[in-house]
Amino acid sequence: MPSVQWIDAVDLDPAVRWIAETEFLGKPLGAKIRFLTMSARYALHKLRRDGNHYGFAFVDAYYGKGIPPELLTVEFFSDVNAISDRTVVNVIMDGTLASAFANNLLASFRDAFHGVWVRPLIVEDQKFINILVSNWPMAGSNPWNGRGIIYHDDKNTADRDWVRLRWRRAKS
Repeated sequence: MPSVQWIDAVDLDPAVRWIAETEFLGKPLGAKIRFLTMSARYALHKLRRDGNHYGFAFVDAYYGKGIPPELLTVEFFSDVNAISDRTVVNVIMDGTLASAFANNLLASFRDAFHGVWVRPLIVEDQKFINILVSNWPMAGSNPWNGRGIIYHDDKNTADRDWVRLRWRRAKS
């Protein structure tokens, strides 16, 4: 795209670049794409310190089927908000958004961005779906006005909430 100046892709595992180039693109990353092999938290601090700012950020950080809990906190989302105009996070969770995990994650996002919109994306199975969470009313999204407990770096139950959600869904 001519309007895109550059893209920074961040992943802790350098194999992700190889997978992207061989399994998805079938060619090396384009000249506008810089692949940073570092943790997302460190990358955010470095990019901000270096004065980088982005029109758009997409967070799609998984291990297994869950997002690392440190990437679900209000502090993480605030760091993303500081360097990005528009942000989308791809999350696998219950499509009804009734779980503590969904409500707490969305409350944390809203606290950092001052608004949250959700859009179901892909139905993975009957219990979990991919949901795009954004800080603006993107096409097909709905505002989320629920309540939850904000995940903080120093008080974070995201991993336990995720496990409880998985266990409850597995039993039903």
